[in-house]
This record gives sequence, structure tokens and C-alpha cells, in this order.
Amino acid sequence: MKAKVKLTEEYSGRSINLVCEVENIAMVGQADEYVYRPEYLSDSQRKKIENYFGKEQAYHTKAEVIKLIPTADDIYHQIQEEGGFNNWRNWSASEVTEWVMANYNCSKGLAEKVAYMIK
Repeated sequence: MKAKVKLTEEYSGRSINLVCEVENIAMVGQADEYVYRPEYLSDSQRKKIENYFGKEQAYHTKAEVIKLIPTADDIYHQIQEEGGFNNWRNWSASEVTEWVMANYNCSKGLAEKVAYMIK
């Protein structure tokens, strides 16, 4: 899953935000816990971090996951895990979009993708 992550250099306190992949490390039955893994970074993200902090300090940073950014697949699978969406025959695509936006706090474009997957 993608997330907005804040990297803070321990010595100076300077920080930078980036969007990257995070990993859920929770055991079965526990609450989700997402962590930043530097090995998931793209080359351009690595270069951005190294240019900002310097090559020596780039990987001596504290990482904090600020906000998870779900994809259409993430939301769709979550709906399926919660028992599915059983009103799809009675609702129009725009009504399904409104329902997804209300329940998953996402953008209209993302909600439309999920509604298309449901319909």
C-alpha cells in the first residue's frame, strides 16, 4: 500500500515528505501496523533523499507514516472482506460512487474506479 511518509534527520531535525510503498507488519489478529522500507524506493526517490540530506545522512533518518493512500484494489478488497456490496443491482454507478466516497474517505476519481469494479 502507498503512504505519505515523513523522513526526519536525527541530528538537524530537517524533514522531507514523500509518497512510497509501505509494508504491513502486523500479525494475524492484531491491528494494522505499517512501516517504511527503504528497499521499496524508486531510484528517483533515492536521489531526491540523498540530494536533500546528503549521501551520508540520507539513511540515518527517522521515518513516520503520516497517511495511508489506498488504491482502488485496496478499497475493493476491503469491501469484499467486509461481506461485499449487496445493493449494486438497485443503485446507479453514481450512487455507488457516493457511497464509496462517504465510507472510505477517498477522492471522487478513486471512488468511481471502485464503483466500476463493483458494477
